Amino acid sequence: MTIESLTNNNTISFKCKNNEDVSRTILVSTDNGNTWTEKTSTTSGVELATLNEGDILRIKGENISYA
Repeated sequence: MTIESLTNNNTISFKCKNNEDVSRTILVSTDNGNTWTEKTSTTSGVELATLNEGDILRIKGENISYA
């Protein structure tokens, strides 16, 4: 999935569903997929990135019941 920011200071977060007792791990990239960083979330959530206008966040992971 790709997210492009249309304004400055957009914080993108990932949060598991409230009724899930497990964590979910995804990979994120802010450099067009050249490097990937692993992020893990539970129902409390995790910040993926803060984007400014025109910045792009790429997200990949296992396609199972994401929030």
